[in-house]
Amino acid sequence: MNKFISVALILFLFAGCSKNDSDGREPPVVGAVDLGLSVDWAECNLGADNAWEYGNYFSWGETSPKSDYRWPYYAFWLSGDMGNVKLKKYVNSVTYGTIDGRLVLDASDDVARSKGGAWRMPTSKEIQELIDNCTWNWTSLNGANGFEVKSKKNGEAIFLPAAGDMAGTTLDTEGRRCCIWSSDVFQGNCVTAESLVAEKDKVEVTNIARCYGFSIRPVYVYDK
Repeated sequence: MNKFISVALILFLFAGCSKNDSDGREPPVVGAVDLGLSVDWAECNLGADNAWEYGNYFSWGETSPKSDYRWPYYAFWLSGDMGNVKLKKYVNSVTYGTIDGRLVLDASDDVARSKGGAWRMPTSKEIQELIDNCTWNWTSLNGANGFEVKSKKNGEAIFLPAAGDMAGTTLDTEGRRCCIWSSDVFQGNCVTAESLVAEKDKVEVTNIARCYGFSIRPVYVYDK
């Protein structure tokens, strides 16, 4: 019975990628799922070939995975540790370095743009839109825990695996938590960035230290 449910869910997820254009927009590229929102969402994490695979982990604003996700190994780290970090870029307070006024990732620091075309990382507003306009059902797909995220607008769905996060050299909360970066610095504390953190009993946008390794779920922006 579980195998039947998994196969049915896979077919349902993939069906979202081949729908006919019905509202005058550009048809989504292969791998983009139209949930009836302001952007289309990729069917799998960056670095994965299937919806249930974890894909790669990235520190915020970095464009390559790595083996150690502590502050001294972060691309924009200047000095210090958790309580007194100084950063080279995306700084909005002298407490954390030289202010540069950048609050959103430059295109060159957005790893999702490596997919080409109109792909990019989601904003925190787009993640909140996903939360508010979808039902979040904790389930499993091909043995991977995660969420079936189903649109309240058109019934299409994506699967977000509970890939956990990389803390230092350790994969943490695997099978229990979905962690996905947005493209936005948290303005209240720029050593952190806005992200989706989704667990079985809580789904929210929150801010996490930028050195941690999170998943990237790209979005596709179409011409209206």
